[in-house]
Amino acid sequence: MTATKSRVPAYRRHRPTGQAVVTLNGHDIYLGRWNPKAPLTIMMGYCHYAVIYRKSPLGLPVPRALKIPGDAKDLEALSRLLQTLAWDAVVHHPLSGLKVDRSPAAVAKP
Repeated sequence: MTATKSRVPAYRRHRPTGQAVVTLNGHDIYLGRWNPKAPLTIMMGYCHYAVIYRKSPLGLPVPRALKIPGDAKDLEALSRLLQTLAWDAVVHHPLSGLKVDRSPAAVAKP
């Protein structure tokens, strides 16, 4: 039995169309005009939320910066991924001051 490796999707530019694309569950999702800073900015916001309010950002609504024409399920999946990554970064950073169960599922109640 082989263990499946969890892969973090890459936010990248699709050069022929100039659009941003991310692959989730084997499907390419086109996110509109390429802006390399949008996901990072949103994830930083989730990190700040987690530190300030001392709770997981999981379950927060999709930010306006990610709301573009496309499949709402895909945008929600991308937002949830960014929320999970932010929460993981915050709870594993020694200076965050959070002493909680480190699994996002244990903290979030969507």
